[in-house]
Amino acid sequence: MSQSESMQDTQKVVEEVVDTFKQVYMSAEQLREIADQLAGSVQYFHVE
Repeated sequence: MSQSESMQDTQKVVEEVVDTFKQVYMSAEQLREIADQLAGSVQYFHVE
């Protein structure tokens, strides 16, 4: 395997890792939004 091919493979793996982190970040953001909505619902219904 040439150095160029190795660098291309490394770049591909790095891009996959970045995409995975983006997905995790977006999922965490969605969970925060859901948690905020649930907290609002709990306060609305005065559930303790």
